[in-house]
Amino acid sequence: MLPFLIQKNREPFDSHIESAAICITAELKRSKGSGLFTRQPEESISFIAKIGYPLWLCPQKNSILIFDGLSDSSVTITYKEAPSAGAFMESLQANQRPRENFISFLSDHNTYFNQPPKEKQFSLKGLVDSLDFKHEFTSYYKKATETITHIPVLSPILEERELSLVLSELDDVQTFLKTDEDILSECLRLLSRICRQSLTEIDYEAAACREEANARIKAQEEFIRPQLLKISKEYNIKIKNLSECYDRELHNIYLLRDKIQRLIQSDELKIKRYALEAHAQKEKGHKIYEKRWKEKIKKTQKEISALKKELKKANKKALGYHG
Repeated sequence: MLPFLIQKNREPFDSHIESAAICITAELKRSKGSGLFTRQPEESISFIAKIGYPLWLCPQKNSILIFDGLSDSSVTITYKEAPSAGAFMESLQANQRPRENFISFLSDHNTYFNQPPKEKQFSLKGLVDSLDFKHEFTSYYKKATETITHIPVLSPILEERELSLVLSELDDVQTFLKTDEDILSECLRLLSRICRQSLTEIDYEAAACREEANARIKAQEEFIRPQLLKISKEYNIKIKNLSECYDRELHNIYLLRDKIQRLIQSDELKIKRYALEAHAQKEKGHKIYEKRWKEKIKKTQKEISALKKELKKANKKALGYHG
C-alpha cells in the first residue's frame, strides 16, 4: 500500500503556512516605491503553495485499488455466498464409508447446492469507483517515478492503519471465497473417485452374486432333473391315456350323432308314409283308420322332437371336446 505522492522527510503543511506568513509580514514592513527621484513602481507579492493530495494505492492481484484520503464516503460491494463447501466436504469425508452411509449422504445432500446463496455486503471507505478518473489516473500512473520532494501533502482523513484493517477484511473475504472454491473442486474430485470405486465394488459384487446364483441353479438342476424326467414320463403316459380316452369319447359321440340323424330321417319317412295312409283312409271314408294314422304321425313327430334334442346335446358335447 503506497501513497500516490511519496516524499522523504516530508515537512508538515503548517510549517509552509508559517513561512508564508513571515515572508508576507517582512515584505509589508519594507519600504517600497518611495522617494522623489528614486521612485520605483509599486510591488505586489504573490504566494503560491504547491500542496499534494493524498491518494492511497493498494495493489490487488492484477489491479490497483485507489482510495481518496480525504473522502469519508463508502462504496458498498454486494456479493453472494453459496452454501459452504467446507461443511459439505466434512460430511462427505465422514460418510464415504461404508457404501450405505455414502448412499444416504448423497440422498440427504441431493439439493445441497441448490439452496439460494446468501447475499452479503462489504464496505470500502474512500474507494474511488469513477471509471473516468481511474482510466485517466492509470495513464499517469504508468509514467510515474519515485522522486524525493518537499511538497507538503494534506493530512488524510483515511489513515493508513484504518485502511489496512479494511484491506485485511477484504483479503479475508477473498481468501474465504477462494478457499471455498478450492474445496468445492476437491469435493468434485473426491465424489468422482468414491463413485467410481463404489461402481467397481458393485460390479464385483454383482458378478459374485451371478456366479453364486448360477452355481445354485446348476446344483438344483442336477437335483431336480431326474425328478423332472420322471414327472415328464408320467405326464406323457397320462396325456396319451387321456388322448385315447378323448378320441374314444369323441368317436362315440360321432356314432351317436350319426345314429340319431338316421333315426330322425327314418321317422321323417314314416311321417310321410303315415300321412299318405291317413289321406287314403279319408278318401275311403274310414275315419277310425284315418284317426289311427294321424295319431301315429303325432307320436312320430314327438319322437323326432326328442331325437333333435338329443342331437343338439351331442353336437354341443362334440364342440366342447374340440374347444
